[in-house]
This record gives sequence, structure tokens and C-alpha cells, in this order.
Amino acid sequence: VQWLEQQDDDGDLFPSGYGIIEIAGLNSEMIDSAVYTCEAYDDFARMCQHKGMPAQAQKYAELAKKTRQAINTKLWDEKEGLYCDAYTSYPAVLEKLDQILEKTPGPMEDEVRGYMRALLAEKKALGSTESGWLLNRNWVINTPMETGIAPEEKARRALANMHTDTFIGPWGMYLNGMYRNAIMTISTGVMAAAQARYGHADRALELIEKIFSTFGMATPGAISEMSPDYGCFVQAWTTYAVMLPIVRYFFGIQPDAQADRLVLAPCPPTSWTQASIQDVPVLDGAVSVTLHTSENRRTYAVKSTSRAKLFFRVPAGRRMELDGAVYPAQEREQLVRLEKKECLVAIC
Repeated sequence: VQWLEQQDDDGDLFPSGYGIIEIAGLNSEMIDSAVYTCEAYDDFARMCQHKGMPAQAQKYAELAKKTRQAINTKLWDEKEGLYCDAYTSYPAVLEKLDQILEKTPGPMEDEVRGYMRALLAEKKALGSTESGWLLNRNWVINTPMETGIAPEEKARRALANMHTDTFIGPWGMYLNGMYRNAIMTISTGVMAAAQARYGHADRALELIEKIFSTFGMATPGAISEMSPDYGCFVQAWTTYAVMLPIVRYFFGIQPDAQADRLVLAPCPPTSWTQASIQDVPVLDGAVSVTLHTSENRRTYAVKSTSRAKLFFRVPAGRRMELDGAVYPAQEREQLVRLEKKECLVAIC
């Protein structure tokens, strides 16, 4: 809390300084820092609630709400249909312009400089007033979708705009959509997680396949940090890039320890007709999910050994069949309690 108070020196809810992007000059109020701060507020509020500290829970839940609103207004570019890299001002960008442009690849120099001239001309009228800046379309503009902070309509537009050649190359997602000269498993993985979170499993699978197309290129049995075959020979975030979309979204295994429940919300790719994940450690037990698809029907064999309450999320507009009982389709998604820890669920 003290660190956040120090970093948010102007009280606008956005921490100042560098985020994860290792580019000189990008030390304004960066979107990834804002998004993860918002997520931290929300998580801490839940922890306080669980520990019986309602006043603190309310305080940080309100901070999370205000920060979420600020991100979705101040850091959203309606014209581009994308989130901005940073919240900053014309004088601040002008002062750092040489630093920002210093690493521009030679072939891209004219295009990037032309873009920055036009952007600066557009923002000059604002003077020292801060606003959202889409500086170089870095991969961190995905973080509002990765964390679920983005509302559905904004997420739909941004994810569609980023699933294009401007952002996606032969091995995955570019580090930024301006230079288009480097790809990492972290950028590709965050994009895959974001697409999967909002139900775009086919796009997520395409990105995972791009990651795996580099398997073993530099080191047997490993995927390089920099795609396709350089940088560190292995990175932990590559596991995140592949496993989180598959486990949490394709198979939909989503534990909630605070509520003592396990929610299954599978959203597999359309190309999957049969798939299975077995004995995934979760909470105080393990869970297995097996999928079988035929025509417009998906059947899930579910088995959980956890004592936690078990729920199945039914998508809007789909009906559910469970042990002979039929749950009619609803306009909104349903959360149905599974009384048995081993059962067969059909979504039609």
C-alpha cells in the first residue's frame, strides 16, 4: 500500500514509472502497471473479506472499481479500438521522444517517425493535460483482456483488431505492433489467454500452435524465450502461455478457494472432437474432464475428488442435460451446482 501511494504521486490511480516493457523513455503511467494494480486491489479486498476485515475489504474493492473505470475510460482509444500503452502528456512525450525512437529498426524508421509526428500534432492542443497515448502498440495493451477488466464490447473490438497481421507474425504476437521485429512467448501467451478468456478459443489455439511450432529449434525439449530460437533457452512464462489457456479456459477448471468452490466453465476450440485432462491438482483434491463432441452437442465426463462445491457454467443460449434433468437455455449464462462429484454433463 505504501509503495502504491508513493508511485501514484498525482492521485489519478495509475502508478508512475516503468512497467514490464524494457524500452527507454517508457516510464510514464503504463497500462500494465495500472491493470495489475487494479487486480491487486481486487484480490486484496477479497482477502480482507475472507479474513473478516469488512472495512478494509470495502476500501480496496472501491479502489479496484475506480481504477477499473479509469482504465476503461482514460486508457481506451475509441478511434483505434485499442487500449493505450500509457497515460501521459505532450511535454513528457516530447522530452523523451529521442529515447523512445532510439531503438527503432532502420527499415521502420520513416513509418514510426511519421506516426509519432502525427500523434504529437494531435495531442499538442491538450498542452500539459494528461491523456491516453498509443505510443507503439506494445503487447501490454492486452492486459485489460488478460485480467478480465475490459468490458465485453471493448474486449471484442480490441481482440479482433489485434488478431491481424499488424500484431501477429509467423511465431506469435509481436512485442509491439509498430516495429514488428521481435516475438516472445510472453506476448503470445498473454494474447492467447486474453482471447480464450473472452471465448475465442480458436484464436487462442492458433497462437498456442505458433508457440509449439518453435519447439526444439534451439534446445531439445524446450521452447525459446524469443521466438523462434534465441534468447534464454527456456522461460517459466512459456508454461503460462500454453497451460493457462488450456487448463483454465479450454477445459474451464477455475477454482475459487475463498468461496470453497470449483467452477467448470469449458470453452474448447471447435476443432476438438475428443480431449481429456486427468488428475489436475486443485484445492484439496484433483479434477478430471473428458470432452466428446458430436454435431451440436458437447458431452463432458467430470470427476472431482475435492470436497469443494462443484459447479458447471452453462453458456448463454445453450441448454444443459445432467442425469436426466434438463436445464433450458437462458439469455444469460447459468451456474449449475453438480451434486455428484462424478457425472456426465451435456451442453446442447
